[in-house]
Amino acid sequence: MKNANVGYTYENIVTLKRPDNVGVNDWENLQQKLVQQTSIESTGLAVFPSIGEYNFVGLKNTETQEKNRLYWIGIDYSYLPTMEIKMISGRNFDSKLKSDERAIIINEKALALIGGEKILDNEFNFRKKSFKIIGVVRDFNYRSLK
Repeated sequence: MKNANVGYTYENIVTLKRPDNVGVNDWENLQQKLVQQTSIESTGLAVFPSIGEYNFVGLKNTETQEKNRLYWIGIDYSYLPTMEIKMISGRNFDSKLKSDERAIIINEKALALIGGEKILDNEFNFRKKSFKIIGVVRDFNYRSLK
């Protein structure tokens, strides 16, 4: 397992859990202060530390209409570069684009399940809001390898 390809770089990664009494803005301020340290290369924010049964969305395949359960994690624009998760199509989130607050990036498996290459820029509803798919990343492991 030590040499397993999990789809991201995990060497020199430190994970911090945001305490319940610390707001998102305070957490983002902490990230900015951390990046100013010479020993910190980058930071990334994930809403959930890993994917669990509690965070999924049902999406239909555009061709077969088959419904699929896709699990998700909320991340910021710096998460993919920090974890060195590779983009294979489209683009990463951009902190300067307000529209990216309603954008998602999917992985290769999700792309195959919901309809192939033509899916970029498609919109779908999630939690009564419209979202646009802006990118595709390589598949990566999101649970323990044990």
